[in-house]
Amino acid sequence: MSKNESLIHPDDFPEMIFIPAEPFWMGSEVNDLAAHDNEKPRHEVMLEDFKIGRCPVTNAQYAAFIGVTRYPSPWDDKLPPAHLMDHPVVNVSYIEAKVYCHWLSQATGKLFRLPTEYEWEKAARGAKPNARRYTWDTGEAGNRCNTKETGIGGTTPVTKYENVSASPYGIADMLGNVWEWTESWYGRYNTSDHDSVNYGRTYKVVRGGSWNNPLQRARISCRGRYKPGVKRPYLGFRVATEVVTQYDNPNYLANKVFPTIKEYFNKEEIQDLSFHLGVEYEDLPAHTRTSLSRELIRACDRLGIIDNLIKLCQEKRPNIEW
Repeated sequence: MSKNESLIHPDDFPEMIFIPAEPFWMGSEVNDLAAHDNEKPRHEVMLEDFKIGRCPVTNAQYAAFIGVTRYPSPWDDKLPPAHLMDHPVVNVSYIEAKVYCHWLSQATGKLFRLPTEYEWEKAARGAKPNARRYTWDTGEAGNRCNTKETGIGGTTPVTKYENVSASPYGIADMLGNVWEWTESWYGRYNTSDHDSVNYGRTYKVVRGGSWNNPLQRARISCRGRYKPGVKRPYLGFRVATEVVTQYDNPNYLANKVFPTIKEYFNKEEIQDLSFHLGVEYEDLPAHTRTSLSRELIRACDRLGIIDNLIKLCQEKRPNIEW
């Protein structure tokens, strides 16, 4: 344990989710009238395994960094208001987000960084054949994320919309609330002939839209841009890290199986899985299919019976690739 890590509560470290090396669709179709030219055409991308934060970095997590390093604070009173602790940190530049990642790397002994825009988009959309516009798979229904339409006019807790808008991998708060810094410079896709005077090494790509934008700007493929030193009350970030091997992540099996359970098992079937595995269904602090799936997997992980869960799922759904 490092000197920094010993001073920080485990809750102050971002929870990381494993994203397996699977091809995915990047960008928007050429004939998509809602899409901008800078996000076309849709094209296949293959990435290596990586991990990404389940939620954007919160005020509480960033405050832990400030408390240890005495780095300049984004809040007037040096600490965030108590009622905003679980909101995403904002008014943090790309440069400051990188400093946070460097500190987190030193504190944990693992290399933390900002995600690339490719990693961000895959974590939001899921693997092929997924081509969804939003992290949810049905239309543009309201009240699924914090955009201008909600009328809230500011940030919300990073888990507020998790049960209705988590990505296929279980990543929360990717759309709306705050734009998120990525590691990528704003440039032309390799498959595109679109050109812009803004392309180059001047702007960093931001993704996800914010409370200050309409839902149309929160589409998964939508690309925003800011200069690295810019700070805004609607601009935050989440972290990512490398995976040397798939088993580098102790929760590899749990994170790998979560999207499949969430998609192919309803609430009653998840209850049945819990019963057969000896997990008390009533003790799972969740009520939707997404959250029940996650809590079941976490319970099995704590009990060391993830392998049993996978075997049971294979028996229940023999035609699904696990």
